[in-house]
Amino acid sequence: MTQPGSEKPPAPHAPNYCLIKIDERAFWSADVRSKTVSNHGVYAFDRASRTHLCELTPSYCLVFIANDYDEVDGLPDDDREALFETVCSAFNEESVTYMHVRTVESIIDRRPDLLRAVDIDFDFDERDTEGEKWNATFDQIAEAWSSGAITY
Repeated sequence: MTQPGSEKPPAPHAPNYCLIKIDERAFWSADVRSKTVSNHGVYAFDRASRTHLCELTPSYCLVFIANDYDEVDGLPDDDREALFETVCSAFNEESVTYMHVRTVESIIDRRPDLLRAVDIDFDFDERDTEGEKWNATFDQIAEAWSSGAITY
């Protein structure tokens, strides 16, 4: 029997970093939609972590990484270049967004191909604060995406 107050706090969950593509086609202009088959925002998140935002329903904290799209077949080179510049130069002004866990999990259940595990070795300085480690984690995931180390 343990003394009251001597219980150890539960061990933190090991992070489970993933990327997910969220369909954002409806938010693009008619011109962009006419030149693409799909438009997704790519977000990184820790599937083992939940956030409660003034409600009982848990949410995932999604960190915007990039826009990703598939263009229509036979797009002329000029249109292809303009599309690339438009989509890749656009950024999500809300770099962090929250989505209910059940919503994200339902996307994964319907379309498991939209989820990718992040399998990289994170590089931290042992003197980093938790906030600095959090920022560095998502910076390293974004860098891995940009370099092609993580692909769909």
